[in-house]
Amino acid sequence: MHAVSLINERTGMVVGKTVWRAETFWTRLKGLLGRKNLFQGEGLWIQPCKQVHMIGMSIPLSIWFLNESGVIVGIIDHLIPGEISPKYHQAASVLEFNTGWANQTGTVVGDVLHLFP
Repeated sequence: MHAVSLINERTGMVVGKTVWRAETFWTRLKGLLGRKNLFQGEGLWIQPCKQVHMIGMSIPLSIWFLNESGVIVGIIDHLIPGEISPKYHQAASVLEFNTGWANQTGTVVGDVLHLFP
């Protein structure tokens, strides 16, 4: 997996300092299983993805659903272990961050995220 950084176009804030890309069957399957914590701004970008589950997870997460253009179409800022998210049919990918990260960064549905060099 390789990492990228993401910036929120509306706020100008780097919302993802180190975001690992999960683009293969195995990296998507493993996701963040086994992680006990995430650093601030660290996350996982699952592509393609329209829904996530927290079965086997040990930490709650903030889940952001993005369409093909990088527009956030849904946010669940506190999904706890054992839960399953709703399916967002318009989503093309999902970002996973520390729980509460959308609130902490002021990120809302409709914001656009871009890769940041």
